[in-house]
Amino acid sequence: MRILGSLALAGVSLLAISTPVLAQSAPEGAYADDEIIVQARRKDESLQEVPLSVQAVTGADLQKLELRTFQDLTAVVPGLNLNRATNGIQNTVTMRGVSFNPTAAGPQTAVELYRNDVVTNSSALFQALYDIGQVEVLRGPQGTLRGRATPSGSISITTRKPNLSEVGGYVSGAVAEGGKWTLEGAVNVPILADRLGVRVAGYNSEDRLAVRGFNRFTNSINRSAQDDVRALRASVRAVPFVDVLTLDFNFETSKRDVTSFQQVQSRNYVDGVALTGGVPDISSRDNFGIQVLPNRFQGEYKFYNWQAELALFGQKLTYVGGRLDGTNTAVTPEDNGGFLANPVAPALDVVNVPAGVTHPFAQETFGTVKQRFHEVRLQNDERIAGIFDYVVGYMNLKSASPTLLYTTQTRCVGGAANCAVGGLASMVLGGTLRLRADEENSFFGNVTAHIGERTEISGGIRRITFDRVAGLQSAGRQGALLINDREPYNILITRPAIASFAVDDRTKATIYSIAGKHRFSDDLMAYANYGTSFRPGNGIVCSRCNGTQGAALNAGGFLQQKDEKSNSVEIGFKSEWLDDTLTFNVSVFRQKFENYAVSLPEQIAFLGSYNAGPPVTGTLAGFTNSFALPNDVKVTGFEAEMGWRPSERFSLGGTLAYAKSKAKNGRVPCLDLNNDGFQDTTSPTAGDANTLAAQTGPTLVDTCPISSASPAPKWSATMQAEYNLPVGDIGEGYLRSLVTWNGKTRGEDVNPVDQVSSYALVNLYLGLRDAEGAWDISVFARNLTDTHRVLTRSGSRATSTINSVAYTSQYYNISTTAPREFGVSARFAIGSR
Repeated sequence: MRILGSLALAGVSLLAISTPVLAQSAPEGAYADDEIIVQARRKDESLQEVPLSVQAVTGADLQKLELRTFQDLTAVVPGLNLNRATNGIQNTVTMRGVSFNPTAAGPQTAVELYRNDVVTNSSALFQALYDIGQVEVLRGPQGTLRGRATPSGSISITTRKPNLSEVGGYVSGAVAEGGKWTLEGAVNVPILADRLGVRVAGYNSEDRLAVRGFNRFTNSINRSAQDDVRALRASVRAVPFVDVLTLDFNFETSKRDVTSFQQVQSRNYVDGVALTGGVPDISSRDNFGIQVLPNRFQGEYKFYNWQAELALFGQKLTYVGGRLDGTNTAVTPEDNGGFLANPVAPALDVVNVPAGVTHPFAQETFGTVKQRFHEVRLQNDERIAGIFDYVVGYMNLKSASPTLLYTTQTRCVGGAANCAVGGLASMVLGGTLRLRADEENSFFGNVTAHIGERTEISGGIRRITFDRVAGLQSAGRQGALLINDREPYNILITRPAIASFAVDDRTKATIYSIAGKHRFSDDLMAYANYGTSFRPGNGIVCSRCNGTQGAALNAGGFLQQKDEKSNSVEIGFKSEWLDDTLTFNVSVFRQKFENYAVSLPEQIAFLGSYNAGPPVTGTLAGFTNSFALPNDVKVTGFEAEMGWRPSERFSLGGTLAYAKSKAKNGRVPCLDLNNDGFQDTTSPTAGDANTLAAQTGPTLVDTCPISSASPAPKWSATMQAEYNLPVGDIGEGYLRSLVTWNGKTRGEDVNPVDQVSSYALVNLYLGLRDAEGAWDISVFARNLTDTHRVLTRSGSRATSTINSVAYTSQYYNISTTAPREFGVSARFAIGSR
């Protein structure tokens, strides 16, 4: 099998680097006559005509490559990293060398996410991709044409719309090793021919996760980890007046239920220190976590989307509205070191635990997500005076994400020594209600002038007004009624006096863009563009701090972030060769950020009090992920795409991306009392350097130097190929491959053990299909060569904080590439599909 995998990798690697045209048929908004049509500039255009770096992934691509989740897009879009947090809330998105961290940046992302043109929350999108028309990934600053100002790019998902002339439908499913399966389908029914139609689609999946719980005292294994998703979508399209008025409505409900364990690796594989005390040896290939209880996440979302388009007198008026209502419930065990797995520990004697608490020794998070979106656009349908195209509009977005956090206070029988072996005796839960709401109003416009048949110049502007409120209030479980009985973003108006607000203000900004392109021939176009962007600074609240600690941390600049500004320059060309069977596109960019908020991906230790000394003395108060610092960051890079289709039987191509981010004199929150550049996890001792004393003003957290804004690899690429041939009168046989390659990464500057060497993942698909697309049956292998890498590793060992005392285990938290997996899939379709 190793030889077979090596041959597959070598063969596919010879094929090139870009996005091939792989579609059998042309779903709505996708490929037509081998041409990719996108809506990057609010109108249907060939991808080769758009003066931007854009990558399109069609619904047909998603089906063929078995891409079922939002995170799967990283397999076909190099430079894009999508990571779902264990609590389902603090998801991160990275593109063009900078990461979106919701803890540091707040609700407004560096990469904006859209569903049917409506700004949406990352938690809602990190569910499933099914019955999709097309996904468009736009790189670089956006905002003068699309929704919201965003510095690094946008991802826009368009679901399939009803076909008004033909009944149709499909059912598709896959089964893979380890009890993993997916099932999706759709039914399309025209109610009135060419006037009214309905489409209903559904999705269901179960995934037995590879990482299992391991009790290191009894050697018992917990196999309960799984990821289950269920979703249902109904769409209606009405055309009361053909070519004049079109109405669309879409409703989707989805639910995700995840049980997971944090994977670990024993320290002898990491820092070379031998294990002591009979601690079990756990390698990265064992796929074990040592938590007694798993992480739990449940998310339920309801998404409403409506759109009206009126075309009259050569103009088009469009209204888009959307509503998102979601709830998130997460249970994050605090015994990360697995100490309470000891069977000799006294039984838990839990007191004062409200009804409904899943487990006392854990942080429980109850959150709601509410968004209301409205956008009105007016644009030309026919070019004005044969020269000008324009788009003007107004957007209103209200969002709120109040969160109720329960954290634990513990006591131990027999003192601190018994805590280390699991002597937990009693526990009281303390509640904190975090309020956050914002409202954005903006006006925007963009004008394009066509100078002759080959040259165009465009410019756009957006004026933004942003109101925000964020703060904390103490709350028991009934405190949730303060936010659930009314629209939570009403705190923008009421600003209840019982809350202690970290942010309560209004900010305004103007962004703009300038672009030009020239077509030197029918087969060669060059372009250049310049754009600015803006994101309001986030107000961070420390749910684990008391009032005195919070005031000290705020004075040190760790909680209040400044508004971010950025500007970007991009130049590139798009070309076609060999009678338009070969495409080759290149873009080069440079982007500068001012006040880009940076936070560590893992929790940060902070002191409850300290004496600057010398020597430094104090006590470790705990760990939190709620600190950030502004940095000036510069990113340079390029993207190159190439696709070749020499015949109808063979296609190949891929995309190569490079992005290097550099933080000028960069600093990140990090308790570094011994001044070695890495985070400490213990209270200060007499031998520690006076690092804290060097800080300006009172503070309980130190800083560490950083050189980059993202730990993502600088180099990444995807490569695809397909060959098909007739099989008698049955249909077509095909062999398809997908290779995803990531270059080496040095990891976080403050983490000495998270470097990753380069690696490639090879997926192979062998199948038989109907030439007209009525059915398709295939077998597939993911990670065919069984490539194994530790992708992330915590900078310190897994720790349990019990009764305000930290107990460190002999294991590091890690994540790894998914193991090799074989499966089979089938798809059957009729009519309009």
